[in-house]
Amino acid sequence: MIHISPIECTIGLFRNMAKLLVYGGLLFTYGPYAVDGMISPQSNVDFHNSLKAQNPSWGLRDINYLKKVSKENGLKLEMVIDMPANNKTLVFRRLPPGGESDQHAQLLLKAGERY
Repeated sequence: MIHISPIECTIGLFRNMAKLLVYGGLLFTYGPYAVDGMISPQSNVDFHNSLKAQNPSWGLRDINYLKKVSKENGLKLEMVIDMPANNKTLVFRRLPPGGESDQHAQLLLKAGERY
């Protein structure tokens, strides 16, 4: 969804996850992403270009941008997992108001605690 829709949809995804997820709740996204403004390997560059040719508002999103948008909406990027075929799974967690310490975050993930 993130790479085959306008960026406004991605922003809406994070905005709504901040409303719908319980504190400590997880959002998983999957697909190809840019990292620090760079897209690799060439197959992902080609894919990005083909998306842009279909619709200029589509394309691979940068993980750092998604991290920023998630933070602005009360979520935190917890993990980036390399997957087959040059894809990644990103794991975001909803933070309680005021944020939390990393130690508390790990306890929440282990215990499945809900606020």
